[in-house]
Amino acid sequence: MAKVIKYEFVEELMRKMTLSEKIGQMYQTNYEGSAQTGPAIDTSKTMDLIKEGKLGSILSLYDNDTIKRLQLAAVNTKNKIPLLFCNDIIHGCRTMLPINLAMSTSWNPKLVEESSKMVAYEASHSGVQVTFSPMVNLSRDPRWGRVMESNGEDVYLSKELTKSYIKGYQQGNLKSENSIGACIKHFAAYGAAIGGRDYDGVDMSEGELFNNYLDPYKEAIKCDVAMMMSSFNSYNGIPAVANKYLLDDVLRKKLGFNKVVITDYASVNELRKHKVAKDEKESAYLAIKAKNDIEMASTNYLDSLEELVKCGMVSESEIDEACRRVLNLKYELGLFENPLKNIYSDFPKYWLKDESRAIAKKMADESIVLLENDGVLPLKKEKVSFIGPFVKEKKVVGAWGGKCDYNDTVTIYEALNNKNKKYSYALGSNIFDTSEELISEAINVSKKSSVVILTVGEEQWMSGESHSRALLDLPSSQERLIDEITNLGKKVILIIFAGRPLVLTKYKKMYLEGKISAILYAWYLGTESGNTIVDTLYGVNNPSAKLTMSFPYDVGQIPVYYNHLPSGRPIEDKNNTDYCLRYIDMPLEPLYPFGYGLSYSEVKYGKIELDKDKLFDNSKITVSISITNTSSVKTKEVVEMYIEAMYGVVSRPVRELKGFNKVLLKPGETKKVSFTINKDTLSYYKGSKKVNCYGKYRVYLVSDSSKENFVEIDYSKNTK
Repeated sequence: MAKVIKYEFVEELMRKMTLSEKIGQMYQTNYEGSAQTGPAIDTSKTMDLIKEGKLGSILSLYDNDTIKRLQLAAVNTKNKIPLLFCNDIIHGCRTMLPINLAMSTSWNPKLVEESSKMVAYEASHSGVQVTFSPMVNLSRDPRWGRVMESNGEDVYLSKELTKSYIKGYQQGNLKSENSIGACIKHFAAYGAAIGGRDYDGVDMSEGELFNNYLDPYKEAIKCDVAMMMSSFNSYNGIPAVANKYLLDDVLRKKLGFNKVVITDYASVNELRKHKVAKDEKESAYLAIKAKNDIEMASTNYLDSLEELVKCGMVSESEIDEACRRVLNLKYELGLFENPLKNIYSDFPKYWLKDESRAIAKKMADESIVLLENDGVLPLKKEKVSFIGPFVKEKKVVGAWGGKCDYNDTVTIYEALNNKNKKYSYALGSNIFDTSEELISEAINVSKKSSVVILTVGEEQWMSGESHSRALLDLPSSQERLIDEITNLGKKVILIIFAGRPLVLTKYKKMYLEGKISAILYAWYLGTESGNTIVDTLYGVNNPSAKLTMSFPYDVGQIPVYYNHLPSGRPIEDKNNTDYCLRYIDMPLEPLYPFGYGLSYSEVKYGKIELDKDKLFDNSKITVSISITNTSSVKTKEVVEMYIEAMYGVVSRPVRELKGFNKVLLKPGETKKVSFTINKDTLSYYKGSKKVNCYGKYRVYLVSDSSKENFVEIDYSKNTK
């Protein structure tokens, strides 16, 4: 059960407030000049509400002079309650990091924390007090546009990165001038939307919810996250924003969350469209009973809560509970002491500092994934041409670009020139269209080169919120460009920009046929994009990223993810696959598995060592492996630890990630990497109850989820 926090300052203030003023603290809206992040809403009464002391917070304002004017109006009211200013600072404020999915492929929690700390510095000094980040929804369906904002398909990795984001944003001190409050989103299971369709429903068992979706939220609560956002989707037929089981029974009571819960944009209004509420009054009733403290954008609380209290359907103590949490957050942020905290006109001087760009570059370096390489990379002294729509493209930041200015982005073209590289260039194709003239020019330029670098991909707004895709191919104009260039018999390097895993089966086949020599997956790398790509091509940066979402062989496989449940009819004989788990028209496995990624080095894995092979409830096992960099290039290798339960009280996934370690190896260097296994490592939920799962396990220490290198251990009840 969540423990109620009571600050005497807040309690004294609440004793002076009217019911309508308390309800006002539970309302968040836009103002003129705010960024649009949902359906248009009427903001004409925003200033009047501020002056009446009936507005608690503002979202998506970018202009600090406006923020200052509104804050001064708020603190000049009877109760002098400051406004809370929130924004979608997702993967950068002005200095842009790679998209979050790309950052997860770094497998580097410390670097994610360092990067988030940089983001908090820029955001806090530009009038932002709370960011709607991180988004920790487990994402197994690349058709869903918001996978770009996620940590990928694995709950353990997402849990570790969630800690990093919150530590970086909040820094253990919300009153600091360099920190911001974090808002975890979305509670819960939003990433499992049916068909990958944004805002659609979710249908899953309680066991699936507890085993694969809730751990990042639990970790966030342990890190004292400032806020939680309820999600758009329904769960068990009830929209999350009205789902008392999710928000009260699970989040408040079982997980112990006692801070602010905010709805998503106008989601209370949408209860009528979900057909669970007949009118505004019932929408407000359902949302407050589910324990949402702030209604974002829509006005059901503002218009109906007072009436609901007067008729006895909602108690004033329920209003007090929500208002108290909102005021507590403002108190913890230090806004009562300093309502104009970090609100000044010269905030851009805190942006784009050299040290901030250096962090963004380091993050981009560890986020670019090498999928294929026949030895052409890194480039040496070949005659090189750069072709395609992304050579000069500055809009490679990705959705949710914070307060970015695309002019800040370093393109591939600019980086080549800044680094004095010799090359030729042709456009070849725009993102969505080409012409015979553009194709002809690209062919002529390519013919004069020994290596052709083709830059292709999604336009950056093809992913993100409300940008689901049923097909995951490249635009047809770019496909034609690839076909024309690969028919020339040159060494071709494919660089792919995208906010999600795309279907690359055709290009993998071209690689196997020798028509493509290397594939780099660049995602959207942010401000330092061009510098990272050029440094990677020429060997200054040795790629170390590994996939955190499995890449599908075809959309017909989706969802395809590594930690699926076993079947009673697995394929045990590849020569006899009748009546087994399979497709008859394509492989069952993904094109590229979770955890996969190449580098310019070769790392050899040794034999796994155990200090003991039997585990009891009160003991632990240390499992170790020695890895050796057998190449002449220093590298960073991610060692991944998976477990496989051979039997137990419930059917468990074929593999489960339970640890990882990113290790720096000098040329020829050997390092021993160790992990600890205890009963918590092997426990599992049966429904909503966590149980000890005794039995035999395989422990894998491998470079990706498809590799076979394991030892076996026994987990038994303690013996006297």
